[in-house]
Amino acid sequence: MEFKVLKSDADVLYSNKNTQTISSGKIQIPDINPGETRKIQFAVPNNFAEGDVLSITAYDQFDKEIYTWTWPIHKALFYANKFLAVQNTKAKASAIKLQPKLL
Repeated sequence: MEFKVLKSDADVLYSNKNTQTISSGKIQIPDINPGETRKIQFAVPNNFAEGDVLSITAYDQFDKEIYTWTWPIHKALFYANKFLAVQNTKAKASAIKLQPKLL
């Protein structure tokens, strides 16, 4: 298995920018049979909290990807503050009442 810590720029939702890998490494585990589940442990890198997403990929004995799992590193409020654009405006809202049409 291998892990990656991924980080995105704040404007990633509004641009064509890609996520960058800020840390990666191998995770050594014993053989696991199909359908078997196990817990794994590995040392996270020092810059783990600087990332946005943890990605773990499992490979078979032929080094072919089996599956990739991803998890957020932070809570939802962190992502809302980082990724959602806020536009401060002083324009006032206005509304008009429309009259219903009679048939």
